[in-house]
Amino acid sequence: MSSDAGALQGEEEDTPAGGPSTRGGHRLAAVNKCSRQWALRYYWYYRPVGDKPYRLWGTLLHTCYEYFYAAMMPDPPEWFRKTALIDRLREQASVIAEPVRSQLLNMTADNFTAYRLRYADDHLLMEPVYIEEEFAATLEEIDPISEDEVRDEIGRTKAAVFRVSGLETRALEAGARVEAEYRALKSLDREIVTCRPDLIWRLKKNRTQWIRDYKSLGRSRVNYRTGALFRWTSDDGEESGEFSVNWQVLLNLKIVRARLGLGNIRGFDIQRVTRQPPYDFDRNTLTIPGDAYKHAGRVARELVAHENRVTLQIESGQKPAYRPSECQTQFGLCDYIHVCKAPSQHEMLARLNDPRRFTRNVQEALRIRERLKVVA
Repeated sequence: MSSDAGALQGEEEDTPAGGPSTRGGHRLAAVNKCSRQWALRYYWYYRPVGDKPYRLWGTLLHTCYEYFYAAMMPDPPEWFRKTALIDRLREQASVIAEPVRSQLLNMTADNFTAYRLRYADDHLLMEPVYIEEEFAATLEEIDPISEDEVRDEIGRTKAAVFRVSGLETRALEAGARVEAEYRALKSLDREIVTCRPDLIWRLKKNRTQWIRDYKSLGRSRVNYRTGALFRWTSDDGEESGEFSVNWQVLLNLKIVRARLGLGNIRGFDIQRVTRQPPYDFDRNTLTIPGDAYKHAGRVARELVAHENRVTLQIESGQKPAYRPSECQTQFGLCDYIHVCKAPSQHEMLARLNDPRRFTRNVQEALRIRERLKVVA
């Protein structure tokens, strides 16, 4: 990948919107959770055949909302002009068998009808600016490391170690370790990270621009008696912290502001939708904690460093480690759990290369790897 992070943003693609970004929040979170899962999905590019129904339904809803706002644009994207919404939905739903496929398509149609009725006046209030467009920034842009920062951290470390040990040699050794760690992080300046926001929109009355993310929520987030979403704020006015410190939210803000300018993106809002009738919707502006936002860039830098270490291990012939704690999460079983449960290395490979279980797009894996290369 060229070191010009702006090269990714603005590329013409004759494909529908959506999909993961090149090196986005989900990918970086994956390498932190389980190196083996990351390697299978993002290095070797094994993808499970089919999809989980709840995940596919979220994709179908995102597609409907993309088309809803693309229709408002004076110059709609190529994917909007080329492919009708119903054809796109049928294509996406084809990965899952009947009768679940038809059930999901009918639920999607009902939800989208309710959404359009609720937000019929959106075209009077807002203007869509970017829909599922990929943005990229270098780590230096979202997390600048100055010489003053390095010097101050070395000084603090040396003083703390000397205060505890009373030994100048230990203080000097600790300072040298800190400097080496910072130099290693600094060497990643030209690496890029990316994001693909659901929507960037402009408020007509004052021209401020916002990032929006759609969140489809299950029964645990609604009042089971009424079907309505739980309140966004508590009785004491405290905002739900579920999204304000969300890793993807923080990274999107950092990257998009680096590309479009800090003053050009006012903030972030969340569009909540329920997954079951009666469908309920609301929108809420996030209050982003300053400390979490400030440190998001450094977290991204550390995750890129970890990703590079795992890549080096793989290319050196080592096996990426796995974490049993990630085999089952709140979202269900890991897509690769049956691979990890195989009784032998031979059986693991057999399961990975079983076309009934996984597909593998080698060319896509190589293309992404090439795009992420740093040019000196």
